[in-house]
Amino acid sequence: MGDTNDYLVYQKAAPIYASDQGSSPYSTSGQSIPVQASSGKLVMPYPTISNSTYLALAVDKLRNKVAFRPKVGRKFDFEFWDLYTFNYTDRYDEVLRLKDGISPSKAIEAIFEKPEKWSFDCAEFVQAILLYTLLNTIGSDKFNSLPKKPGGNWLFRQHFSTGLNAVDIKIGWERDENKILRRLPGGVIETKSAEQILKEVPVGTIITFKNYNEAAHPPFENENSIKAGDDLYIAIAIGKELFVSRKEIEVALAEAATGLNAAIIPKDYIKKNILIYDILPIPR
Repeated sequence: MGDTNDYLVYQKAAPIYASDQGSSPYSTSGQSIPVQASSGKLVMPYPTISNSTYLALAVDKLRNKVAFRPKVGRKFDFEFWDLYTFNYTDRYDEVLRLKDGISPSKAIEAIFEKPEKWSFDCAEFVQAILLYTLLNTIGSDKFNSLPKKPGGNWLFRQHFSTGLNAVDIKIGWERDENKILRRLPGGVIETKSAEQILKEVPVGTIITFKNYNEAAHPPFENENSIKAGDDLYIAIAIGKELFVSRKEIEVALAEAATGLNAAIIPKDYIKKNILIYDILPIPR
């Protein structure tokens, strides 16, 4: 682990409104890289995770072993984690909190050593993949020193798990209620198309596809995925193969909502209903 940091791509994602001050624990040169936010505070830049070798290794370790949580229920490794109900963004969610005395690196490694103990929804799955990739890219010492959540907790949850985004805000692009693509944070309307941005963002970026049709419901309303290459994504919910194309994701979402086989889904269904919902180089 930690053989190189060269795969980390830094985003100067100001303005970031956060109370965190300091400099980055990540560096390709051995020096911290502070970013000046519009508030005047120094905040930590968070890396995109673009080591395709470790992404592929993570997928290989989970293939045919980890379960899809909406189908089998909650499964996790009791040796390393406790389950809590957590008041998160005005709703109560289940989160996993790392047990006292256990290093984060050891707990993440254990997921990939014994994946049969785990089930993930699509958002948890992409975070597990990115945490493993980040751990193997920066090494255990830097990984274990990543900023914790308030109260000193190391949490694994549906969004904003510890180690991926310490400020708990989306950084990237997202469609609003009118399907207009906006930059986050700030909400400025994006002049580029989602397709153009998709080509430009690095491997390791989270891409969420959304079916806007009223017949689409969780867990197949959205599909969280990781960009793994040109028209290549990592996703858990659509079948046994974890490396899939955009078309395969779109067809799977369409089939789930309509109950129809791909061959008889109306030709314009995907174009009308399924869009890229968000693009997040810095994970949530």
